Amino acid sequence: MRYFMFLMLILGILGPASAGPMEALVAYKKGDYKTAFTEWVDLANHGMTRAQYYVGIMQINGQGTESDPNSGARYIEMAAINGYAPAQHVFGMLYYIGQGVDKDLIRAYVWLSLAVLHGRKKAGIERDKVWWQMPPPQVAEARLKLADLVADDRTGLGDDRKAAQIIKALAETGHAEAQLRLAKLYFEGRGVTLDIIESYKWHTLSAFRGNIEAQATDAQLQSHMTQKQIDEASSRAANWVPCRQGNNEC
Repeated sequence: MRYFMFLMLILGILGPASAGPMEALVAYKKGDYKTAFTEWVDLANHGMTRAQYYVGIMQINGQGTESDPNSGARYIEMAAINGYAPAQHVFGMLYYIGQGVDKDLIRAYVWLSLAVLHGRKKAGIERDKVWWQMPPPQVAEARLKLADLVADDRTGLGDDRKAAQIIKALAETGHAEAQLRLAKLYFEGRGVTLDIIESYKWHTLSAFRGNIEAQATDAQLQSHMTQKQIDEASSRAANWVPCRQGNNEC
């Protein structure tokens, strides 16, 4: 508990600035944590995001209530899902150190990355520490999960274009699942300009790399295309070169 309290102070995300109602804020500043907790927990249970965050922090640290890291993590998760960047930062750190949740580097990377996208620069330092401990397959899985949350309105972003950029960067390395996802985005025009030729190009590349879904739906996608479009897409796929480390175009 002391380690987490110290960590929160170092990260600069424990202070009660812009917290809930005045009563709770005043009580917290006075060190009357029991009153502050009582005020915030009621608001948290009625859906106030910042109150959920403070209840979570106080439960983890045992401020005004018995220490309960598991319940604290659940409250912080609520605030993180609702797009509150400090909560996303803390939730990522909980997964990194395994407090209140099972240690999970993939989830740590995802939530810390979301906090960074919300402007939490300090979260980037911790995210990079996580990244160094992850093998490439885990990084790829984390990036796909990140793209899903970036496109989700609940997280406070709802940014299809940014999500598409994340997926495209991974697809360019030759990741089959990312390539299929990118094909679908081009087919739907979601986050990218609708382009049936680019869609089939990435669909073909994914199928070539063994993606079963891509292989099974090849004919279905072709049914939406002219032969000229199919030939053009096939040519692009044949001439495509994966992005490698050291390639200036990566």
